[in-house]
Amino acid sequence: MKPVYLDMTAFGPYAGRQVIDFRLLGDRQLFLIYGPTGSGKTTILDAMCYALYGELSGGTEGRNGAHMRSEYATPEEVTQVAFTFTIGQKLYRVERSPDQEIAKKRGTGTRHVSMKAALYELNTPDGDILVTSKNVSQKIEKLLGFKSDQFRQVVLLPQGDFRKLLLANSSDRQRIMQVLFHTQRYDRLQALAKTMHDDVSHAYEDLKKKIEQYLSLTGAADEAILMQTIADKTAQAGEAKEKSGRAVRQRDDFQKEVQQAEAVASHWKAWEDAKVRLQQLETQKETMAAEEKKLDLLEKARLLSEPCRTLDDIQKQGVEASKEWETLQTKATAADTELKRLNGQEEDMKAGHDQCETDKAEAIRLENLVTEADSYAALKEEQHKASLQAAACEKAWHTADQTREMAQKKLDMVRKTRDALSGREGEYEKVRARTKQWKLRANQEKQIENLKNNWQDTAKKQEAAASHLKNVLQKAVQDKTDFDAVSAMFLQGQAFVLAENLHDGDVCPVCGAVSHPKLAVKPADFPEKADVERCRKRAEASEQQRQQAEQDEQVLSAQAQEQQRQYELLRQQYPEDGTSADWSRRAEQSAAEEAVLLKEIEQARQLAQQLEEKEKTVTQQTAVTEQARKDYEEARLYRTKAEEALARAERTLPEEYRNPTVLKGKIQTLRQQLAAFEKKEKDWNAARQKQEQEKAHWSGQARMKEAQRDELRQKYKKALEELKAQAGQCGFRDMNECRALQKELQQIEPLKEKLTSYGASLQQTRGQVLQEEKMIQGKTKPDMETYRKKLDALNQACQDLSRQQAALAAELRQLTNCASQIDAWHKKQTELSEHYKTVGALYDLISGRTTGINFERYVLGALLDEVLQAANQRLQKMSRNRYELQRSHSWDDRRVRQIGLDIEVFDAYTGYARPANTLSGGETFLASLSLALGLADVVQAYSGGIHLDTIFIDEGFGTLDPETLDFALKALLELRQGGRLVGIISHVGELRERIDTRLAVKKTDCGSVASFELL
Repeated sequence: MKPVYLDMTAFGPYAGRQVIDFRLLGDRQLFLIYGPTGSGKTTILDAMCYALYGELSGGTEGRNGAHMRSEYATPEEVTQVAFTFTIGQKLYRVERSPDQEIAKKRGTGTRHVSMKAALYELNTPDGDILVTSKNVSQKIEKLLGFKSDQFRQVVLLPQGDFRKLLLANSSDRQRIMQVLFHTQRYDRLQALAKTMHDDVSHAYEDLKKKIEQYLSLTGAADEAILMQTIADKTAQAGEAKEKSGRAVRQRDDFQKEVQQAEAVASHWKAWEDAKVRLQQLETQKETMAAEEKKLDLLEKARLLSEPCRTLDDIQKQGVEASKEWETLQTKATAADTELKRLNGQEEDMKAGHDQCETDKAEAIRLENLVTEADSYAALKEEQHKASLQAAACEKAWHTADQTREMAQKKLDMVRKTRDALSGREGEYEKVRARTKQWKLRANQEKQIENLKNNWQDTAKKQEAAASHLKNVLQKAVQDKTDFDAVSAMFLQGQAFVLAENLHDGDVCPVCGAVSHPKLAVKPADFPEKADVERCRKRAEASEQQRQQAEQDEQVLSAQAQEQQRQYELLRQQYPEDGTSADWSRRAEQSAAEEAVLLKEIEQARQLAQQLEEKEKTVTQQTAVTEQARKDYEEARLYRTKAEEALARAERTLPEEYRNPTVLKGKIQTLRQQLAAFEKKEKDWNAARQKQEQEKAHWSGQARMKEAQRDELRQKYKKALEELKAQAGQCGFRDMNECRALQKELQQIEPLKEKLTSYGASLQQTRGQVLQEEKMIQGKTKPDMETYRKKLDALNQACQDLSRQQAALAAELRQLTNCASQIDAWHKKQTELSEHYKTVGALYDLISGRTTGINFERYVLGALLDEVLQAANQRLQKMSRNRYELQRSHSWDDRRVRQIGLDIEVFDAYTGYARPANTLSGGETFLASLSLALGLADVVQAYSGGIHLDTIFIDEGFGTLDPETLDFALKALLELRQGGRLVGIISHVGELRERIDTRLAVKKTDCGSVASFELL
């Protein structure tokens, strides 16, 4: 990393903007930064370190970026640092500003500006691109290859921290070298070996605990007692099996007696039921006889249905003919009434004819006055037109004058507004930058809030998953126990399965006999194979659910921990100084202010363009106003002449005839009245003629329909007499009875079926009674309730014994499984013991449990030896071959033995090594400088990704005598051969004489100023 350009604003003692352009150095690799105490020499290093890492060069204790706001800065200036640097061939710029309070742009008081940072890559094919505006420090660490602590110990050696690398203890030095040399992989190798070691140890201990748990579960203190318990349970299970077999045989013998008694009882019940049904059928004989009689009448009623329908049709035609006659008679009467009304209007029609003649004469008289009225209307129109024209011209004159005044006011307002809106561009740029910053902060806070919500949701899911796991575990244990019990019962009943299809003559698959006097019977609670399989699948499914639930709970727990870690890291970087909604609201308010400013700027530009146009408009409108005044004078003269001509016409024409429209309307009204009367007279004559014709027509139609009605009455009377005679011959009392039965003709077929079914049922029941009497002849009716109670008692006894046997078998199987599992775990422990011999030895070696130095510290020790070797090449020159740095090999201190990275100084004058902290101030400075330079050489040699092209040294040269100072400068000058830039901060005057490239920092009343002196 090489500095290119440092731009500070309101930072430390620098009031305004201070730019340090390192490109001015050219090929000069060594320069001095000098100035009086408190002028801001170290602030230059602070600015670079703050821009890169957000921390100052002296660390974070006591000071931070917010404390670096310049006391000389104006309230409006924003404290910020921009640092441009190169890494290899790539050019970067990092910008950073701290939390600060600056003056409001409007009104009084201050406003808070939050910290922001951004990293850009410059001069790319796509131009300058934004690398990131989030986690800038982490990105810088990846680019440079080390964190801020390491940066201050190998690149930027600040005042006070310069000697830390030399005087640090082994632990601190280890952390520095881990980052610089990336030796964490060796630590990960040790962690992997530890994991393997712990896995084997834990597995062995887990097996030991499982064995103890299984023994505790069986109630045995040790394995010998467990085996004795298994033997006792085996004997108890045999006795229970014998008792269960005797009870089953006794139950089966009695069950045969029950089956014989049930057969006799069924015949007795069938005979009793048949006797009841026969009695019920005998009581229905009279009802069936009445049904047969009704069926006969229904058949006869069906024969008379057609004549009845014919009679109904005649009656219907007669009713319709009577209704039509009444309708025609009504129409004839209405026509006669209307004719009489029209004849009564004859006198009115004569009077209307006389009035019509009078109106004709009046219309002719009024038509002769139309010409004179038209002339008057033309004069009236001319006068009205002249008045309107004069009023319009007068209005146009006043309007033009008002428009001129308005244009003048707009011109004045444009000038005033233009002057008020000038100078808004600078304010707009500041507001736009602030809006961009707040939007970025709102997005950052939104990301943190989303991460927090996700973490809380995941934690709730993890709690639910843990509860679910507990429930699933209980169910899995219960389903496994149920399966073991059902499986034991199924195995005990296999004798019945073998005997189920075994017959005399078949070879028994168990004993080989061909005679089978006592076959095994099916136990009362014998499970089917499907039941056993179902229990097995249920137990397996429950176990799979338990495993899945356990896996889900572990995944959710890991997710919750990772989300919590990410949230805490982000919250450390972005403290909770407002919600995303707060930042969004601030950004929206700032954006609104930005829009207003942009609108005002655009408005000012438009007003400037409109100013000349407005001035031209005022001039033109003045001319328009003068012309309008002249037009009004001419129109007023024309109106006076028209009014005089109208007055002359009014003296000759009566007032009621002056309006030609009214006159013509009167004439038209008279003509319309004449036409209306003529039409009315014509319509009256036509209506009277029409009513005379309708009266004659409807009267003739009524007479014809009356004759038809009388004919149908005679036909209906004759048909009714004939039908009554037929009904009497069929046995009906009257027509009403016949008509009622015709409504029930649909019952004929159901009645036939009902009578046929009754006869068949009667005959069948009589036969069944005789048959069942033969079956129960000489036999007593058995008491089945007594039989069933005794059989239930025997079945209950068999079930109790079977459950007792199954429980003993399940307990015995559980004990046997425990014993087998314990034996398998003992074998597994033996295997783990053999594996532990290899894994344990490897871990002891890598972790340093035997040597005291682990693998990573061993590698770091070798690297430290190379660093010390490179440092000694310069230290021996600067100390005139007196001092040499070496790694401490003393094993007296156990803490040192565990670390192995302590440094001591070998003094050639005394021949002894001593701790580094015993050196004097000047000697410590030389040793620290040599160590820092050596470390930079070795780091760059080992890591191609780390470019240590620059080193800054803050103070320490004041402790050197002139000769030693000369040796130190020679060592620094040698660095130029490798292209490394060396910057020295010192107030020692002798250095100014020896170094001709200097950056001078001067104090003024308005803050410090820095500039290069290139001699």
